[in-house]
Amino acid sequence: HHPFWRCGFATEAAAATLDYTFRTLGKPRVVAPVRPENEPSLAVARKIGMKPGKTTMFAGFEHVIFALDLDDSPTS
Repeated sequence: HHPFWRCGFATEAAAATLDYTFRTLGKPRVVAPVRPENEPSLAVARKIGMKPGKTTMFAGFEHVIFALDLDDSPTS
């Protein structure tokens, strides 16, 4: 909902998801496909330390693939 945009909730949730994925699930890498025109989601991915990689088609739309490895994570 629009009243909750730009309050940091998405960044907080994304950071918690990284922590859970690395610490609890023990996964070595997290990837996130983001549509290039979705500037808020691009910003969230960057804020939590993810780096953009290749561009690919997914579900008929172009996506930038962001990734973060456990070794590069600020929570490691």
